[in-house]
Amino acid sequence: MKLKKKQIKKKDKLVILTIPDHGSVESTTEPILLQQEQLQQTPSLGEELKETTKNNETQQLTPEEIIKAKNLLEIQLQQEKINSLALETQKANLEHDLTQKQEQLENNQKLSEQEKQELQKEINQQTDKIRSKEN
Repeated sequence: MKLKKKQIKKKDKLVILTIPDHGSVESTTEPILLQQEQLQQTPSLGEELKETTKNNETQQLTPEEIIKAKNLLEIQLQQEKINSLALETQKANLEHDLTQKQEQLENNQKLSEQEKQELQKEINQQTDKIRSKEN
């Protein structure tokens, strides 16, 4: 049996995969023994997860990585502050616009009321003229 060996580096751990050629497989090793050998070489998923968790917990950052992370966090904080200020500015502008619109509406209502009063005066004057002519 011809075997190709492929090495994959996986987080400071070397894993060797044995892949048979595409041709016929002539094994001198019993399949059960081969399977047992593979199981011994391959850690169980639980062990692998524990090891990964342990690696993540004990992973130390280099000073450069810490500085980069700190700088990125500071940049994000500044962006959040800018966004917050922009939102506050928008809010203030909208409140100002709303106040102006309310004042305009009140002025228009006052004008409308004045116009009504003026029209009523004119009507009364015209009515008075007509009555005086009738008499």
